[in-house]
Amino acid sequence: MFDSERLSHAIEQVHKQQEHRRAWQEGDDGEKIANMLLTEAQELKDAVVESMLTGDVFSVASEIGDILYLSLRFCQEVGLDPADVLDLKTKKKKKKYD
Repeated sequence: MFDSERLSHAIEQVHKQQEHRRAWQEGDDGEKIANMLLTEAQELKDAVVESMLTGDVFSVASEIGDILYLSLRFCQEVGLDPADVLDLKTKKKKKKYD
């Protein structure tokens, strides 16, 4: 089940890390972060294929973490609340499948 308290904690950690990574952050905008998400999605796909051969799920978890981190960072950049984004998505899926 989804743990909103843990998500809130993760979002706080994203904000804290961004405060400490000014050099990395400079020049990042929505388009750059979206491109990083595309790269991470391909890395996730590669990790899934590799894990099917080796049984190692650590790299899959790591890539999912990268995607979650960048997704939260993207929300921050464009001024969206991640909880609102998830709520909107679940409502859209509910309409589609109910």
